[in-house]
Amino acid sequence: MDQEKITAWNIVLLLVYTGWARSGVYAPWHGPLWVLSGTLFLLCVGYAFRSPRTLFRDPVLYIGFLLLVLLLIQWLNTGGTLFMNIFNGHYGYTPPRWPGLPFSIDAPLSIQQLAWFAPMGFMLLAVRHILSIGTLKWVLNAVLLNAAAMAVFGLVQSGLGWTRLFGFIPIEGSPHLISTFDYPNHGGAFFYLLFALSIGLLIDALEKHKSAKKNTVIVALIVLFGITALASLSRYAVLAVLGISLAGLLCWTALKFRHFSTGNWVNLAIFSGLISVLFVLGLLNVGQGAVLREFKNKSEVKPNWATYYQENRGFQLQPAFEMVADYPWFGVGGWGYRRYLRVYLSDAEYEKYASVGRANVHCDPVQFLAEHGFVGFGLMTAGLISLLAPWRKLPRWRFRGLALMTLVGASAVFLHSLIDLPFRCPTVLWHWLLLLTMVPMLAGRRFKSNRDKEPVCGDAI
Repeated sequence: MDQEKITAWNIVLLLVYTGWARSGVYAPWHGPLWVLSGTLFLLCVGYAFRSPRTLFRDPVLYIGFLLLVLLLIQWLNTGGTLFMNIFNGHYGYTPPRWPGLPFSIDAPLSIQQLAWFAPMGFMLLAVRHILSIGTLKWVLNAVLLNAAAMAVFGLVQSGLGWTRLFGFIPIEGSPHLISTFDYPNHGGAFFYLLFALSIGLLIDALEKHKSAKKNTVIVALIVLFGITALASLSRYAVLAVLGISLAGLLCWTALKFRHFSTGNWVNLAIFSGLISVLFVLGLLNVGQGAVLREFKNKSEVKPNWATYYQENRGFQLQPAFEMVADYPWFGVGGWGYRRYLRVYLSDAEYEKYASVGRANVHCDPVQFLAEHGFVGFGLMTAGLISLLAPWRKLPRWRFRGLALMTLVGASAVFLHSLIDLPFRCPTVLWHWLLLLTMVPMLAGRRFKSNRDKEPVCGDAI
């Protein structure tokens, strides 16, 4: 087995293991994750010796290296003990081991950030440099197959009424499980992202006149991912499924409008009606009407969304911005937000945070800024811009359904991150970034047959 195949299998195993191991959020299960990440790192090093010019011209390499150095220093420079100033009653933390350097408070929590970003960086470099077009397609199919298995498991789990993961693992603080996700909103984000991807695959398959068998498989994936996203009982996921469905119709119509015949309009009407019926049936039947109850139970606070948001989520932003003001360059370290809350709140305010769950800001960009400062957040932003650079060529791509719907799904996850925490889940974060990286490479290049085995990074960025 050559290096490319080993790399592809390593990426798939990493995604599969992390997805099924409580979506990667449970640190005690990170052992195999580190082993697979180490193997992927060695594969990237091996490629660097063979093709140094290609790899060392990639900005993602340098951005990722600097980000990992920052996270490593924060993890190593842990320390600080909470104390109360007896003269003014305010809380604070003693200095870390090496004052003046990036720091964190809790080493076991801080290293989780490395477990998220290190494997992700190695996967992105491998995808951009080592894998060929054919191998990328195989990885994408493996991602869909694994996601489908997770969706089926989630629906079976929901149907059986399990309140424990795999039927025997208790999950603290989670009233509802979906598949292998501790937090239902994480599961909802993952499945509506795959829902959007599958709709894009169908649009391109119809344009390429794929066989009825292949189209049927894709439709089955669309239905499976859509229903599982609804079964998460995440209100945002429900709205995302509806919005992504409408976006899919608009996308297909826009791409085919110039060539529409009477039959196309009839098919569009039938397809629109089918989606509407499936969506209504999903709302009425998933979890015996649990989706509708999730909205109905919150209806008394919906008339004033601004007040509702401030009382339930928005009030968590102010302490985060105060942390940014006090620690602007490197932040308070991985998961430092939950520790430093005590410093910025009175006893009465702290009780409020404790009662609603104080671990997260419920706005991912702000929490990353508070925990890693302008330096860490700037590196994350620069890395994302580098990954998005190939998308500027989208108008010139031949088959755009997959690309457009991937953008729709990725945009839905990003908007979700402004009011929740989908990017605090490695499975969601990794798939989001991998799809933004892989899809331009699959949709945005035309190869001669004798070049299909060459690395695909060069012309894509």
